[in-house]
Amino acid sequence: MHKKLLFLLPFAFLLMACQATEAQQPPAPASPTFEPDLEGVAWGYTQDCAETTGTVETFEVNAGSEITLESKIYLPPCYEADPDAVFPVLYLFHGQGGNVDTWLKAGAFSTADELISKGDIGPALIVLPPTMAFDSTFDVVFANVIVPYVDANYRTVPSRHYRALGGMSAGAGLALRIGAQQPQIASVWGLHSVAAVEGIERVDVWLNAIPDVAEPHIYMDVGNLDPLLEAAVIINALLVEENLPHTFIVRAGEHNMAYWTVHMPEYLNWYDAAFKDPE
Repeated sequence: MHKKLLFLLPFAFLLMACQATEAQQPPAPASPTFEPDLEGVAWGYTQDCAETTGTVETFEVNAGSEITLESKIYLPPCYEADPDAVFPVLYLFHGQGGNVDTWLKAGAFSTADELISKGDIGPALIVLPPTMAFDSTFDVVFANVIVPYVDANYRTVPSRHYRALGGMSAGAGLALRIGAQQPQIASVWGLHSVAAVEGIERVDVWLNAIPDVAEPHIYMDVGNLDPLLEAAVIINALLVEENLPHTFIVRAGEHNMAYWTVHMPEYLNWYDAAFKDPE
């Protein structure tokens, strides 16, 4: 840990209201085979799309020990009408106390419909998975079960360059942990009002271990009245220390649904821009 950041840590720990209890260490995930590692591929519609509304499906995966996880997935307009089209995937993790409908209530799907139909962003799949109490068992299930299921059953671009991890609050902490520890999964991270789900001193270790060839696109935002603002400031400083290019924005707002909802168009525009610039 860099010495000039040590004095900030006591404040950060006080701000970890959303920190989850550390579960028993799960087995290490198998090496994912999310191949090929494509860049600059053609994605999106292959023909004109006149539809303005996407569809929503649910799917279930077996998480082991007789645990079944149900996720929701948004399919953009013309997904069925354009069977040759392939799409990037945005995974959005809810915060502590939330569920798979939290991002839906924040307007993720309706905003996607509006922006896609207007041509402001390209079409993408959006997956809302449950998070299994934010313990690290979920990381294994996500990498080895959920992502392969989506790639096998939907028309995705099976590459880290076209896979995004986003989250609100503790869900943002989850996106940070999975993205940093398993950079082969996704090269796009959206950290909205981030709450570290483990001690913040571990974030520095995770970031330091990211290979240069796996440098991600990172976007982090937080409200100026958010009680977790200081934690976001510390994580921003760690990103700077590790020379990881990123966007960090402090806006007017609190740590609540109203904040995430009003900024949903900005979030989706940023994810779209990251997919279009996979370098």
